[in-house]
Amino acid sequence: TIVAGEPCGLLWTSTAAVTLHAPISGLVTIGNAAVSADPDLVRLDPLGAGWLFAVLPATDTTIDDLLTPAQYLARSATT
Repeated sequence: TIVAGEPCGLLWTSTAAVTLHAPISGLVTIGNAAVSADPDLVRLDPLGAGWLFAVLPATDTTIDDLLTPAQYLARSATT
């Protein structure tokens, strides 16, 4: 189970470790085995083959505050 806003994982880059924060609360139902085998997928195709895990949302979870891929890319470009 993960909780929105709380740490839920760690990604290692060539220079640092990055803490992942859960976008929503719920139950992790599956992890991406392809990323385990080839972590570069996260960097090369983060919105496609580089997905990390799937979450079954908790019943009281809302997705109203989640970003669309376009919003995420626009925000990422400015930081």
